[in-house]
Amino acid sequence: MSSVRRQKKLIALFYHTAIFVIYTIGIDTQNHLLVFIGIFDLLTFKIFPVVRFIQKALITATHCPNCQKQVPLTNRWQCTCGFAPYTPRHIFLPCPNCGRDFNFINCPRCDTGILV
Repeated sequence: MSSVRRQKKLIALFYHTAIFVIYTIGIDTQNHLLVFIGIFDLLTFKIFPVVRFIQKALITATHCPNCQKQVPLTNRWQCTCGFAPYTPRHIFLPCPNCGRDFNFINCPRCDTGILV
């Protein structure tokens, strides 16, 4: 598993564990606000993906496994559907044209595929 994928999964695990703990503490202490936070996150995690924004803020670059060059994850990445944006965007955001997530990017220096 690539370093970026491992980091993404760890951030998602910690986030969802924290939300579950907040929800459980809310039930135990009968704090309705904490219970509401847990239920709200559960109902809206696909509509408003908080984990994706956290991952985007924390993971900003990776290293190419071939040439060891640091590759920034914010760039004008072209999607497999052929869409190339005019402005740089983070690799974790879905394609605005087709909605698919990126599975890999190519190193700008040696053109090696890097899993994300």
